[in-house]
Amino acid sequence: MVLFFFGLRNVSKKNASIPKSGILVSIIVAYKNEVANLPSLLEDLQSQDYPAQQVEIIFIDDNSTDSGSLLLENQNLITSLKLNNAYGKKKAIALGIAHATHELIICTDADCRLGKGWVSSIVNHYEMRGAQLILSPVFFTHKNSFWHNVLELEFASLIASTAGAAGLNMSIMANGANIAFTRSSVNDYVQLSNQKSVSGDDVFLLHAFKKQQMGISFNAQTDALVETAAPSSLSAFLRQRFRWSSKSIYYKDKATIVVALLVFLTSLLQLALLVLSFFSNYYLILFLCSIVLKTVFDALVLIPFLKKFNRQYLLKYIVVVEFIYYIYIVFVAVFSFIVPSKWKN
Repeated sequence: MVLFFFGLRNVSKKNASIPKSGILVSIIVAYKNEVANLPSLLEDLQSQDYPAQQVEIIFIDDNSTDSGSLLLENQNLITSLKLNNAYGKKKAIALGIAHATHELIICTDADCRLGKGWVSSIVNHYEMRGAQLILSPVFFTHKNSFWHNVLELEFASLIASTAGAAGLNMSIMANGANIAFTRSSVNDYVQLSNQKSVSGDDVFLLHAFKKQQMGISFNAQTDALVETAAPSSLSAFLRQRFRWSSKSIYYKDKATIVVALLVFLTSLLQLALLVLSFFSNYYLILFLCSIVLKTVFDALVLIPFLKKFNRQYLLKYIVVVEFIYYIYIVFVAVFSFIVPSKWKN
């Protein structure tokens, strides 16, 4: 996290202005059984301050069993596709890319909410940096409850790490709810996104870009932010993290593997110190020192990051997260290889 602190200082700090060029944009949304969320997303997309005539919006239905596709068929300026004889988010996105006609492609999820400057911010960043892959911030929609605030902070720490790593030119994470790339750089998206894993439409694409030494950048403009709903329960949260962790067996990127191992080994050490502290005060002191040190290092990254996105109210939960984080990491790492992973149904 100390390194990520310096990386955060390198990411873009300017807020978006409406781009001056006529860059054409394709927005791709893969969805499954999202009829409850599609109206809100459509409203946000239609409220963008970026010129509508320079944007095409493509929705891909991944074998939904609800009426979401019927809702989209009645929308103007929307291309609605259905995934036939295939399934999965990656295949759905690949179909969307195949139908995209513009060079800059932006992907988000059907359960996300977008600010009116979302597209403008990403195009603005693309103009400034010229990156072929643009990572942008994602936060959980705020709800005033203890459990939700803990989840929100933990998730925010992942996004802060994503930004910090990108600022050091050693990107290790990405979030498919807010990612953009150039059409010409993903001629074979299916191969790039690693079809062996049900998850990872984002991180395997990131790794492919790194392997090909393409430009990767994090867009830290506040207008680039999207919000998504947090897992509704502990079981939903764990299923999500099992799915995310299970794809790690397919990692080939050295930086990602090293960071993942460091996180796991640090968490395992803290768990061991906790167990040993029941038998000796010496280990209790070591355990508490490890919590204090990790809290300080994490705070160095989280304080400026959360303030930038007006989430500083989450800082009061940092000690709570630190006391449960190592247990959750070890638990998820072990059980992710036991619990089957799936995207929706």
